[in-house]
Amino acid sequence: DHIHIEFDMPLSGNWRMPELEQSARKPARDPQLQRSGLKLRHLSLLVALDEACKVQDAAASLHLSQPAASKILADIERIVGTPLFERQPRGVVANSYGEVLIRRARALGN
Repeated sequence: DHIHIEFDMPLSGNWRMPELEQSARKPARDPQLQRSGLKLRHLSLLVALDEACKVQDAAASLHLSQPAASKILADIERIVGTPLFERQPRGVVANSYGEVLIRRARALGN
């Protein structure tokens, strides 16, 4: 399943994702979901990264290898067009863009 996300990001950092505000869940056959490159597994990784703060631990919780999780994170950031996490010596921390997307991902999971 794919999720279509449009970012409306003014420089103030106060931004929204209109299609997620309209509906927390969309049917899997939604044409917009099929065209998007962002998948539910991507969102699962974002949530796991936020909870674990380390790519290796997030990957293990999703039964992925660390290189696979790193590639998925790079794919997500390429799709959305901006970094979502700050890389630090002891792990990763979501930046403001990542926090918004993680919040939306959690809403989809409920």
